[in-house]
Amino acid sequence: MITYRKINKSEINELRILANEVLNNLERKEFLMNLGETEINKMLDDNKIMYGAYDGKKLVGCAQLNMEKSKKLDNVKKLIDLDSDKVAKFGKYLVLNDYRNRGIMKNLEKLLIDEADRMQYKYIIILAHPENIPSNKAIINTGAKLVKTANFGEYLRNIYLLEL
Repeated sequence: MITYRKINKSEINELRILANEVLNNLERKEFLMNLGETEINKMLDDNKIMYGAYDGKKLVGCAQLNMEKSKKLDNVKKLIDLDSDKVAKFGKYLVLNDYRNRGIMKNLEKLLIDEADRMQYKYIIILAHPENIPSNKAIINTGAKLVKTANFGEYLRNIYLLEL
């Protein structure tokens, strides 16, 4: 049975194992942006909330609510003409191959939406590679709307906006 809870900072090694296994088994590496060691170490920073899906004690999936004010977020907001300070971003969607198609992302997204709503965010921005069909479907199932497709450096992304 899969259970869900916030990932603690003490679980960074489990998160690193999950990220590396997902990345190593991913046929199209461009589906994930910036998932090097530096980014993994920052995944549990104070301005981020990360929920995990666990099979027993094994971390099998995760997703992140990022409340960090950043140049990247500002650029996305500008691209989609969004003028609000109450904007968070979803990211770091990772699920092991053997656990895909079990509703894990849907459950993680629900938890993150509840967190964002509780903190009175008005919008959530979500990015996905246009050809990453499972991620795009999961995002659409949240009620987010596709507002634009754009390049971020070498990465092409659909930009979705979820209004809370």
